[in-house]
Amino acid sequence: MSEKLVISGLGVLAPNAIGSEAFCEALRSGQSGIRRLEELGAVGYHTQIGGMIDRAVLSPLLERDEEAAQLDLTAGLCLLAAQMACEEAQIDQPEGRAGLRLAVLIGSACGPVQALEEIYRDLARSETPVVRPSRVQRAFPYSPASAVARRFQAQGACQMVNAGGASSLAALVSAAGLVGSGAVDVALVGGVDCPLAPDYFRLWDAVRLLTRDHNRQPETASRPFDYARSGIVLAEGCGFIVLEREETARARAVPLYAEISGFGQSFCGPSDGRARIEAQTASMVQAIEQSGVQVEHVQASAMSSPSGDAQEAEAIVQALGNLAGRALVSSIKSMIGQSPGAAGMLSLIATVLGMREGFIPPTLNLQEPDAEFSALRFVPDEAQPFVYSNALINAFDPAGQNASVVVREC
Repeated sequence: MSEKLVISGLGVLAPNAIGSEAFCEALRSGQSGIRRLEELGAVGYHTQIGGMIDRAVLSPLLERDEEAAQLDLTAGLCLLAAQMACEEAQIDQPEGRAGLRLAVLIGSACGPVQALEEIYRDLARSETPVVRPSRVQRAFPYSPASAVARRFQAQGACQMVNAGGASSLAALVSAAGLVGSGAVDVALVGGVDCPLAPDYFRLWDAVRLLTRDHNRQPETASRPFDYARSGIVLAEGCGFIVLEREETARARAVPLYAEISGFGQSFCGPSDGRARIEAQTASMVQAIEQSGVQVEHVQASAMSSPSGDAQEAEAIVQALGNLAGRALVSSIKSMIGQSPGAAGMLSLIATVLGMREGFIPPTLNLQEPDAEFSALRFVPDEAQPFVYSNALINAFDPAGQNASVVVREC
């Protein structure tokens, strides 16, 4: 990249915290946001746990934002998180956006499933189906990006990106191209998913991707890289960053979190495990070579999948080579679960916060790593004080979409 692309604002709505400062402290203290989903009810579900944003804190925020309260939860979360990020970057007021060309790119794997479920449920009950156009608009896949673009008067690209669990980092790659080329000055880049709608959650439960072993102790359920891991913990979440060229941010004299210095993407469908490992390795190698760093920390995609974590562990060893035993590896999925569209962005935000504050977030419940992971240096149970200047973030999807990003201090 000829010109530095930097992060000047963060917005976070995660199961264990709301807001970047609270999220940072939750990560440092190893706070889990995974709990029993009483709202869904227990009947008919083998898995009864997930990562849900604290409604006692979230509901008042939505109620104070009239537009957010009227939208599907995915779009509502995006408005709140984008607002947080823009406030930090000091472009939350019209005068702060004067002369800036904005784009909005949001990654989401699920889309506004709650609005869709409500409509389908009402249609099934009605003998003479009639749906108001405003309700249909809430359910359109592009509604989150449109809502954010309207709020911040974006005149550049307005896009939703769907690449499964790699969605938000894929959106970041596209945004970097727009900002780096000068097509826009600022990109509001986010990731969001709210998959805890009853029917959608039932679908995940039925395909047996979710762990069924920890309904009575939810905080122990997500166990990336642990020998006893037994499946994913599905979660909701939303993360946003403000991405811009360094000169644009410096002109506003705003503090900078980190530089985005390398990207990688790859794909390998559901074929044999060796091919998946090679594809994941390629994604990481692309990002590392573009950045030119010796990786000090890996924020892994690992989501407590028996096969997925093993494949990523081997890919990390291949990608890092002789440095594999030196870089510290962790996964925040142990604390917040897997929100597919938001996963990469929340991992990136966690990483830049840890890099700024000098710690690596812990991997909770990592009591006994698989013997085959012995080449890697994990951070289990508690955050580890560590001064580092760069990190690699992975977002890999079980269906084969892979994205990796390298960040380094400004």
